[in-house]
Amino acid sequence: MKIIFIKEEKELLLNYIGEFINLKPILSNYFPSDSNDYEYFKTKKSIILRKRYPTFHRIYFMTLDIKEIELILVNLKGRNAINIPSKGEISDLKTLMTSCGYDLIGVYERFFNPKTESKKGFMASYAGPDHFSVIKSMMYANFNAITDWLPDDDILKTMICNKQVIINMKNNEILGFLVFTFIGKKCYLNCWYDTCGEGLSLLFNVYSLMKNNNISYSYFWVNSMNTNVKKIHTLLGSKPDGLKDYTFFRENN
Repeated sequence: MKIIFIKEEKELLLNYIGEFINLKPILSNYFPSDSNDYEYFKTKKSIILRKRYPTFHRIYFMTLDIKEIELILVNLKGRNAINIPSKGEISDLKTLMTSCGYDLIGVYERFFNPKTESKKGFMASYAGPDHFSVIKSMMYANFNAITDWLPDDDILKTMICNKQVIINMKNNEILGFLVFTFIGKKCYLNCWYDTCGEGLSLLFNVYSLMKNNNISYSYFWVNSMNTNVKKIHTLLGSKPDGLKDYTFFRENN
């Protein structure tokens, strides 16, 4: 099977996606929150979308034919990641991933805290444009771009300009950062890393910003193997909501 991806206008792609949703696919991992910058390949029984990242693609699919989608996924070239978010078992999709040679490289759990409370007023510093390179370097050195959904350069620069990144600094050196996003009355903790030795200072500073914006509900993803971080958030009142994100990966040259 020859697989050639096409890039169409957003409206046409949304029509194709809607058609397959109405057909009630038997297997699917489709969940993108947007439809920008996607390429697609489709047959009468399957549609597959991919989005390009600096070093890999994320893949989404819907299918009415397991054998066909297996053939497509096996023959995809390059470095491809497939995410499967679920609150239940994913046995059928896991079987498909295994048969196509995709390895499970990470499982993340979503946590939420409905009653975040600040300890003090806001005392941290906002990152500025000059801090971009250092923050990016720290971010990509300590997190996995595939499993941790790290922002690309343009998005990170925009978040810095929008005052969505706070930092810990000592002697003009950045020792930690926390990236966050306010969405309505919720706060999403995007990425948190700190070596300053001041414990939870950045987190409590975000809690202060939340209080200033009448936000008390926060949510975030944690690596299921990171028991220390899970314990910290649990002690602060957070709990898992049952949703897990399974990341599968395959490199095929």
